[in-house]
Amino acid sequence: KALKVFNKMLAKEKEKSIENEDKEQLEKIYFYLGSCYFELKNFKSALKFVKKALDLNQTNIKTLKKISKIYLTLGDFENSLKIIYNLSFL
Repeated sequence: KALKVFNKMLAKEKEKSIENEDKEQLEKIYFYLGSCYFELKNFKSALKFVKKALDLNQTNIKTLKKISKIYLTLGDFENSLKIIYNLSFL
């Protein structure tokens, strides 16, 4: 059910012109969509959406941690460690 809600929100946000405030909202939607997919163990989709959130704000620590966790869950230890390493510079 949460996926439906976030997908509807995403559709509405994409119709708007993207301004700073809209980017923040879109970033949150992508993050929560990714989080929903993660909970459903659809890690490929989770990574796709959380990376879209990261594209909108590359210094969001919460998003970076989520991506690292997804990589770790997928067994991609190298990428997970790269992100953890980069977090130390924020």
